[in-house]
Amino acid sequence: MVAEEALSILQKAHNNILRRIVSGHRSTSINALHKLLLIEKIELRNASLSIRFADKLHNCTDKSIPVIRLWLSGLSDRNKNQ
Repeated sequence: MVAEEALSILQKAHNNILRRIVSGHRSTSINALHKLLLIEKIELRNASLSIRFADKLHNCTDKSIPVIRLWLSGLSDRNKNQ
């Protein structure tokens, strides 16, 4: 997951761009813009991508990929400690 500070900066830029796309005023509701344009907020998108990535790691069995080996070793270490 991306740090909250970085997400905040990205969300502000994202909001600015959305307002420019629709030629909206500074006081235009960001929630309304997201709903109107059917665009997720950055925080929600980050969470959904992180979950999808973790799901792919968890379901992959190809141990030739370094990140998969790391993921699986972390899971086995976690199970040993419980």
